[in-house]
Amino acid sequence: MKESRLPKWAQAELADLRRRLDRAEDERDDLRESVFGPADTDTHADPYGSVPINLPKGGMIQFRIGYGEEDVVRVRTCAEGLNINGNVGIVVIPKASNDVVIGVRRD
Repeated sequence: MKESRLPKWAQAELADLRRRLDRAEDERDDLRESVFGPADTDTHADPYGSVPINLPKGGMIQFRIGYGEEDVVRVRTCAEGLNINGNVGIVVIPKASNDVVIGVRRD
């Protein structure tokens, strides 16, 4: 049945429901961005999880690995690829052509 053939009160109710739906979708999108981060980012935490978390574009992630609390490695995207730095020496261990392990080195 076409809407124009419905009673005026039903047409008004449908129009109100559409406005409420639009408002709810806007609120959902705002909440999604504030909770899960911006959609246009290049940095995702837990990308294979049920709800990946988008971090700010170019955001830095810090990991505590190695022997002590001060053994920190930081990773962020840059124009050339990934920038990886740490508080101590970094070791890159190739595992496959598309897989490496990053560790810390203490001499």
